[in-house]
Amino acid sequence: MDLNQLLSAHQRAVMETGPSRGRRADRKQAADVAHYADRIQRMRDHYASDDTGEIESWESEGGSVPEPALILPPGVTMTLRPEYRVGPYVYSDLALALSELERQAR
Repeated sequence: MDLNQLLSAHQRAVMETGPSRGRRADRKQAADVAHYADRIQRMRDHYASDDTGEIESWESEGGSVPEPALILPPGVTMTLRPEYRVGPYVYSDLALALSELERQAR
């Protein structure tokens, strides 16, 4: 059983305790609840004690972001500009690129 299944079984066992059905049934039900609680705690302790090692940096699901290869000297700045290509023409303004696309479509 994984942790979610154990939690579900424990919840069902707790909800089934309800009104008394006799001492023997009550003892068995209490033992089931305690058993599931113990297994849940052991599973949580097991995962909590896993040694993950020292984490040097955080990585998302997409992988790490590479360090910038180019370090600019003080006084030099870099800007990135969008480029829109329509056929043989290159535009930095989207409106102009769309106009050219319309012209070519006629």
